[in-house]
Amino acid sequence: MRLGLRVLAVGGQLGCSSRDRAQEATDLTLTALDTLVAAGGEQLSRPYELTVGSDGRIYVADAATSTIVVLDSVGRTVGTVGREGAGPGEFGVPRAVMATQDSIWVADPRNGRFQVLSARGEFARSYASPPSAAAGAIAFRKDGSAVVGLNGVEQALAVRVSPTGEEGGRLGRPVVAAPEVWDFAAMKAEIGRGLVPAAFRNSVTPVPAFDGGTWVVLNGEGGVQR
Repeated sequence: MRLGLRVLAVGGQLGCSSRDRAQEATDLTLTALDTLVAAGGEQLSRPYELTVGSDGRIYVADAATSTIVVLDSVGRTVGTVGREGAGPGEFGVPRAVMATQDSIWVADPRNGRFQVLSARGEFARSYASPPSAAAGAIAFRKDGSAVVGLNGVEQALAVRVSPTGEEGGRLGRPVVAAPEVWDFAAMKAEIGRGLVPAAFRNSVTPVPAFDGGTWVVLNGEGGVQR
């Protein structure tokens, strides 16, 4: 199977001239795609997010089982982390996961917290997650901080959260004013006219950049901001 991709590269801000920052298109070709876990199998029920650890293992947040399913590099299940519940090492619905050399970080917004576990899955500590984590997308940074989507609330697209739970700077400007109440009848009518409802236009997927910045994918707008 051959899949052609056209990637638009945009230069960063550090040490780049105006010529370096010019947009440059690059063609890539994927000659093979591997399926590690087939759809409809029993290994995963409702996978929400995954990450690859430094050991090459794949850590999958499974929302249906409220666990982190651990796979090896060829897709075999080698274990699970956590279980459903509200106690230490238990999850409501795990929404995001990051695995470092010695820790596993899990976003557990249904229980209003982030949890840190050892590489063996033993509970280490937890700290509060912002209310927006219940609905907004979440992305961890390697230092344990996180970026959480705000969906336009507080006049921003996302917020930084430190590894101890303190909220930091707000990121991005909303595309439209965030509605105070979702009018589902009006939303249905907008969708019927081929429009994206205002409630979805500030929805973002944050992606931490290597230099400490943040990319946000505007899900309803089909755009990307840095």
